[in-house]
Amino acid sequence: MTFPTSPLSEVATLLSGGTPSKADPGLWDGRIPWVSPKDMDQWLLDDTEDHIASAAIGNGTRLAPVGATLIVVRSMGLASRVQIAFPTRDVAFNQDLKAVVPKPGIQPRFLFYALAAARPRIHEQVDEASHGTKRIQTHVLEKLPIPVPAEVTQTAIAMMLGVLDDKIGLNMRTQSTLFEMAQATFDSVLLAATDLPLVPLRDAVDFAYGKALRADGRHAGPVTVMGSNGPIGVHNEMLVDGPGIVIGRKGNPGIVTWVDKAFWPIDTTFFVKPLDGWSLPYLFFELCRLDLPRLAADSAVPGLNRDIALSTPIRKATESIQRKLAADVLPMFALREGLRVESAILGELRDALLPELISGRMTVN
Repeated sequence: MTFPTSPLSEVATLLSGGTPSKADPGLWDGRIPWVSPKDMDQWLLDDTEDHIASAAIGNGTRLAPVGATLIVVRSMGLASRVQIAFPTRDVAFNQDLKAVVPKPGIQPRFLFYALAAARPRIHEQVDEASHGTKRIQTHVLEKLPIPVPAEVTQTAIAMMLGVLDDKIGLNMRTQSTLFEMAQATFDSVLLAATDLPLVPLRDAVDFAYGKALRADGRHAGPVTVMGSNGPIGVHNEMLVDGPGIVIGRKGNPGIVTWVDKAFWPIDTTFFVKPLDGWSLPYLFFELCRLDLPRLAADSAVPGLNRDIALSTPIRKATESIQRKLAADVLPMFALREGLRVESAILGELRDALLPELISGRMTVN
C-alpha cells in the first residue's frame, strides 16, 4: 500500500525571507534567531549564528510561522545536497530559504519528514541562476508530490520519527553541556597556574598530514573517518590510534576536533602528534584557545598554513597540571563519544525508516 499524493502547493504555502539592513545595527541587536544556509546542518533547529531584534520583523525579514519547515533554495551547497530544518522556536530567515507552512489537514512535522524523504527528487531539479548560484525554483517545489495519508496516520508517523530526532537533539545538547563542563574544568585548573611560560607550538606538537580516502574506497567498520569539520564516515582500517586531535587544513581550516578512538584523518586535515611532556587533553584546549580558524582566515592562501600555525605561542603547563586535567576531562570526553555514537545509530535507523513510512510501504504498527 502507498499513500495518495498531492502537489506541495495544495498542502502548504511557501513564504520568502529576507535580510534586515546591515546599515542599522539596532536591527541586529536582539535575541531572535535569524536563519541562513550556514545554520541548516541540523534537522531540529533551535538556535543560529546570527540574531536580530524584534524591530527587524517586517522590516527586511519575517518570522517563520510555528510548524513551518525551512528549506534552502539558493546556495552553492545545493550542488551536493538539499538542506531542510524544523525550527523548535520562533525564527526569522533570509532570502536564500523558503518557509513551507502546512495547510489545514497536514500535520507540521509529518510535512517536514515528507520533505526530508523527497530530498533526492528535489536535488534532481536543482539548476543555476544566471550568476551561477545553485537554486531550486519555486514552481519546482510547488509541483513536488507529497504523500497525504489520514491525519491520524500523519501524526503516528511524525511521532515515531520524532522520537528518534528528539533523542538525537537531546544527545547533541548534552554533548555541548559536557564540552562546556570540560572547558570550565580546564579554565579552573589553569586559573591557579600563573606565569606559565610561552613556547612555540612546534615545541609541543607536530602536525602530520592526513591521507586521502575516497568515499567509494571506505568499508564499514569501527574506525571513524575524520574530515576538516568532524566525522564524515567510517572505515575498517585506521590510520591513527586514538585518542587524538584532528585539525582542519582545507575546507574548514583551523577547526579543532577531539577523537576518542581509532580514526582515519583524510587529506584535508592535520592530526596532532604530541611531543614528550605534553598531554593530548591539555593540547586540545590550548589549540582551541589559539582560534586557528582566524589564523587561517588572515592568510593570503586558503587553508591553514602549517609553518605559521606551529610558530604560534602556547602556554606550557607542568606535567602534573596536565595529568590532573586529563584525569578530570577524559571521562567527559568518553561520555560525549558515547552520545555521538548513539546518535549516529539513531540517525541511521531514522533514515532507513523515513522513506518507507512516508510512502506508506511500511506502517507504524
